[in-house]
Amino acid sequence: MTIEDLKGVKLSPATRGYLSIYIKLTDLYEDAYDASRMEFGDNEADDKNENLYNAFENARAEIMKLAAQSITARLQYLNNHTEI
Repeated sequence: MTIEDLKGVKLSPATRGYLSIYIKLTDLYEDAYDASRMEFGDNEADDKNENLYNAFENARAEIMKLAAQSITARLQYLNNHTEI
């Protein structure tokens, strides 16, 4: 496989789904941080959200693992598919 082989490749529905979930998790964390910041202020919001941040970070890491597995599996069969 070469870089040229990847030029016309599109995201598969599964990969799009995983990336969409990743973005939603990021948005949810930002919403929670904004709410905490309104209640506790900038400095304390980080402390209050540490466990929540870690949970979201773990969830995002797991989603990216699934996305990577999906992409890797599709790359092996790129000759038969045009999506990763």
